[in-house]
Amino acid sequence: MKNTSFKKIVLLSVMILATGLNPLYSQDNTPNTPEAEFIALNQNRMEILKPQSRPFMVSQGKKAPTAVLIHGLSDSPGSMVEISKIYEKKGYNILTVLLRDHGMSDEELRHEARAKVKLADWRKDIDKVMAIAFKMSDSGKIALAGYSLGGALATDTADRYNGKIASLVLMAPLFKMNHGWAAPAARVLKHVKYSIAKGIPEAPHFYPDIALNQTQQAYALTKHLKKKVTKNAKEELKALPKIMFLTDADSTVENDFAIETAERIAIPSDNIIMYNTIDADTIVLHRDLPMRRININNKTNPHIDELLARLEIFLSDL
Repeated sequence: MKNTSFKKIVLLSVMILATGLNPLYSQDNTPNTPEAEFIALNQNRMEILKPQSRPFMVSQGKKAPTAVLIHGLSDSPGSMVEISKIYEKKGYNILTVLLRDHGMSDEELRHEARAKVKLADWRKDIDKVMAIAFKMSDSGKIALAGYSLGGALATDTADRYNGKIASLVLMAPLFKMNHGWAAPAARVLKHVKYSIAKGIPEAPHFYPDIALNQTQQAYALTKHLKKKVTKNAKEELKALPKIMFLTDADSTVENDFAIETAERIAIPSDNIIMYNTIDADTIVLHRDLPMRRININNKTNPHIDELLARLEIFLSDL
């Protein structure tokens, strides 16, 4: 592959499956570059993933501010495309996390993975991407962004990597779930083929349901955050530049608790943005917040352009 100096987006599905790129080499024909490591990290599972659920990377071709983006429960990096464009515009290297129990096209493989996954596994998946991201960062710090479960995991990651995070962007973070009642049942029924339906058909980038075991693991994360992270937040977390986006139509994330948590971790009130429903045809739930289109009816998300503009201003002010 020719050596290039321009910005480059690495879409694994295109690079590995379409162009025949040797995944052990990067844009400068040098093995063991961060770009090559990211491809190697993901290449063995590419064939079992839905194309629009596959992880992707945006490389500036050099060390630069670097962001790690974390998707929501039953979702995938496909939901982070619009957000990634703003980070790319601001000169960031971008890496996305695909949690191991997400993105699969085969229902049997999907059920097996969702029934076995643990919170510790999600953290390991993030840590592998973080290790690559640090090699691409020009500051030794990483910007984190996540929505829903990804927002909670981003907050957890900021705590675990205390002092090594540059900024934190939270979109409908799952600090407390409205269907947490399912968590106790999941301890007993986690291997049963039962899930909580989202009320929408399956899409290229997400599943239409949430497995009971996933609910239990998400619940364990929310309990940990409440007791160990946000109740008495570390000064580094409080000082971290942060912004949070919410939608009033959310049926999964408990907004009042999210706002209380935002205050405990010192998110400025001007950086807590609540989007209100405009009309019945454009109701934006938490799963729609970072998307250009509303999942259930494919109508344009009326908040997305303003959200992206606010994100760009936030990043410009860092």
